[in-house]
Amino acid sequence: SFFDRREVCDVLAYLQVLANPRADVALLRILNTPPRGIGANTAMLLLEHCREKGEATWNAMQDGEFLSQLSGKGAAAIRGFVALLEQFRERIASSPRAAGEILHDLLSEIDYLPWLMRSCRSEEEREQRREAVGEVVVALADAMKRGTSLQQFLDDAALNSEPEEEDLDSKTGVTLITLHAAKGLEFPVVFLVGLEEGVLPHRRSVEEGSRDEERRLLYVGITRAQQRLCLSYCGMRKKYGELVRC
Repeated sequence: SFFDRREVCDVLAYLQVLANPRADVALLRILNTPPRGIGANTAMLLLEHCREKGEATWNAMQDGEFLSQLSGKGAAAIRGFVALLEQFRERIASSPRAAGEILHDLLSEIDYLPWLMRSCRSEEEREQRREAVGEVVVALADAMKRGTSLQQFLDDAALNSEPEEEDLDSKTGVTLITLHAAKGLEFPVVFLVGLEEGVLPHRRSVEEGSRDEERRLLYVGITRAQQRLCLSYCGMRKKYGELVRC
């Protein structure tokens, strides 16, 4: 559907963060979209910091303790991203009826369309993706001029993105997939299981000192979620028929 398109999800994720910077799934989606120098390792350090400190991602990105763990480039990229979002949050808050124009300016500021166009394989695909982004901008502008709030616009978009009832019967099901195979795919709800030492990160990776690749894989899994992400781990596992602590 229209609301499942990658570019539409990207633009709506930016709007979700402008409306509520503590929308963690949306924030992680746009963290390095388009690329801005915030790599998978930085993202995983951010998530680890959030887990250890119990902080929201948005707060952690402004936490000096977290930023001190990064390289100069990484810290500068995070600070620049936060400043960008703050700038456009203030603009929308002060001029909500100009939200369509403000969104257009934001997408221009981050060079979103040129980046998106480079990923297209044909002129037809480029035109379709360009039009989809334009439709979101126009829809936002029209809604805000009618007095709709940004959050209400997002709520309406979420309702419109839900599949019709007749589609549910034919399309329900769970997709079991590896992290490698999930690259490039997205799902409304994602469950990541086995997030414990020895599974993810895998024991062999720990022994060989290749945790970075495991971090990148986990980041891939996390960013497959469009709306909801569930992370789980075991306290105990069966090994050779006996329960052992993980």
